Amino acid sequence: MKKNICLLAVLFIVLSCKEVKTDNIDEIVIVNDIFKEILNQVDLTSENKKITIDDYLRPLKTEDLRSLKVSDLYLNYDLENKKENLQVDSKRITNFGNYILIKNEPNNDATSKLYFSRVYFNENKKKGILIFEIFCGEYCYEKKIIKVEKDKSSGDWVVTDTNTLEVA
Repeated sequence: MKKNICLLAVLFIVLSCKEVKTDNIDEIVIVNDIFKEILNQVDLTSENKKITIDDYLRPLKTEDLRSLKVSDLYLNYDLENKKENLQVDSKRITNFGNYILIKNEPNNDATSKLYFSRVYFNENKKKGILIFEIFCGEYCYEKKIIKVEKDKSSGDWVVTDTNTLEVA
């Protein structure tokens, strides 16, 4: 009986030490963590600080995949694994600073609309990349590649690098 209890205790300890799976990283948390920082990198000169975010995090477009595959900077990321849209609950986006996040509806009075791609991770899921697009007026558009990494001390996702793909 004591042997069985000891074996069960050892088994419990071994199983509880098992590495936590990170397959289900919440991509909306990542977008929220970097939201304000990304907005601060874009020159939104309008007095109207009302913005809206698309209803989905979308898979990378074919031309974006081509852009990323050309550069060896992104070889360590799994760029093929996400094929479906991910619904965004905009109430979970709380890190928007001086901006007012309004509901994504036709004919709203937002001056800027933001789009984020799905987040594509490296093998150990500690780093990721995504595409950010903003339509910020009639002649204002920007598209960036954003590299993120989970901060070891705070646990928040932070931007480690951005590269502009397109600007108008």
